Amino acid sequence: MPIYEYYCQTCRKEISIWFGSIAQAAAQQAVCADCGTDCLTRLISNVTVARSEPAAVQSSGGQAPSAGGMHGDHPQELAQAMRAASAGRDVGKDFQEVASRLEKGESATSVEVSLRKRVGEDMQAH
Repeated sequence: MPIYEYYCQTCRKEISIWFGSIAQAAAQQAVCADCGTDCLTRLISNVTVARSEPAAVQSSGGQAPSAGGMHGDHPQELAQAMRAASAGRDVGKDFQEVASRLEKGESATSVEVSLRKRVGEDMQAH
């Protein structure tokens, strides 16, 4: 059951919309609950991986990780976390593409920009 974040172009708010399934999210037009418009830009959600303190310190070379989870300057770690979170399930070709590109060292921002261009979205500042 996915929750997607959107930016409303009309009321200029960031909103979250819950869908019953990924198929429902693809088929249903997202609408702003505040103003009722469908002029929404889908945002990429932040991802944080929770780990126990000993595991987090061990994986960071003996130093405690900074607050806020992963940062964009470690794409391989993000790919590793994505693969671990998928737990061997079939998560689709887009997921596999993103994880592979991150494993090769491409930045998450670069991957996001290219995927948004592919579907006709732009990277507007909000």
